[in-house]
Amino acid sequence: MTSNVDTNRSGGSSSHREQYQALRDSVGLLNLPDRGIIRVTGEQVIRMINGLVTNDLAALERGAAVFAFLLTPKGRTLATLRLFPDGPSVFLDVPAACLETVALHLGKYLPPIYARFEPVANLSVISLVGPLSDAALQTALGAMGWSIPQALASLPPLGVTAVDGHGDEPHRVFVVRREEAEGPGFDLYVPDSELESFLACLERSAREQEGAVVDGATHEIWRVERGLPQYGRDISPDNLPQETGLEERAISYEKGCYTGQEVVARIHYRGHVNRRLQGLRFDGAEPPNPGFELFLEGRTVGSVTSSVLSPRFGSIGLGYVRREIGPGSLLAASPDDDPSIETSDLPFTDP
Repeated sequence: MTSNVDTNRSGGSSSHREQYQALRDSVGLLNLPDRGIIRVTGEQVIRMINGLVTNDLAALERGAAVFAFLLTPKGRTLATLRLFPDGPSVFLDVPAACLETVALHLGKYLPPIYARFEPVANLSVISLVGPLSDAALQTALGAMGWSIPQALASLPPLGVTAVDGHGDEPHRVFVVRREEAEGPGFDLYVPDSELESFLACLERSAREQEGAVVDGATHEIWRVERGLPQYGRDISPDNLPQETGLEERAISYEKGCYTGQEVVARIHYRGHVNRRLQGLRFDGAEPPNPGFELFLEGRTVGSVTSSVLSPRFGSIGLGYVRREIGPGSLLAASPDDDPSIETSDLPFTDP
């Protein structure tokens, strides 16, 4: 589980604007306690997990990560998750909000004779985000005396490599290049025994690149701007996966059967969802709170799930809006108000 370590401890905190600019222009270091890790092992681990998730796990056999949904038999979303291999095992990186739900689901559907799972309590997730993440990571590894994998520079999105430390008790850190939708950078899976020293070196190297340590509030702005829905806030078991805007990243329509596939395939080939996640641009100085309803011609047509005040785009948010209402439409904050909330494509872009 990710540890809630104060990464501002040594260099003093940066302003939100400095943190925001670091994510955009250089590199930001994040250590947010919002992830949980599960390790699955067994003779047929990939085949067993492939029967539970929406994406094709063939990439795992090539040493790459995969992003997917975990669904109920009725096609509702139990979790979003990243899967990546470790020899004969597979790690599941899931939002902390659904870690317990995922464990219960695996306990119900994974046959222990073929695959077993356990939460990993001593592995933390650190992220380097921004265009100078490569330089910051290589500088930090060099300063620590850790080997720099040759594959690191050419690692594709969702590519995975391992970095091995030295000493009496060798340690392994997994490095996953983030998907393009998440923004440039890496997620590092670090043993807690190495976490403090890793954070210190990464912070120094980030600041050498004119970067910053980034807090949760600033990262939330980044997340909303990029249109990345968060489980527990923008995604819940009430959602069908095609509503979330993650269909292209997380669903394969070519793979074999999995739990919930019948509903997903029926929507894809013969139907549609009634609502979709869209961006929202608000006209006020402060965005409305999540749960705020949206109206068109006096009827409710959607609601806000996330909202932030962006330095670039002003008051913006994410929300679910009926499918027939496309980007560029104007919605109202109440049945009697004039429409002033504009729907938007995701990610947000400058006019």
